[in-house]
Amino acid sequence: MAMILLTLLLLASGFQVVIILMQHGRGGGLAGAIGNSGGHGALGTPAGDIFTVVTIVSTIVWISLACVTGWWIRG
Repeated sequence: MAMILLTLLLLASGFQVVIILMQHGRGGGLAGAIGNSGGHGALGTPAGDIFTVVTIVSTIVWISLACVTGWWIRG
């Protein structure tokens, strides 16, 4: 079970790194570099709003996984 939790934690960490890199920063971020001009996503919604929500949710998932994994390994 510990290996499954560690693998999920690793995948969540990688996903969060990618999402943070895609956020619109001062210089346009990675989203602007790959053709996402104007700060809008594929469906016409502002990309910053979507990435902000996804980042918050993925952070909550990551913290939860980290706590559960630490608890499981210690116990």
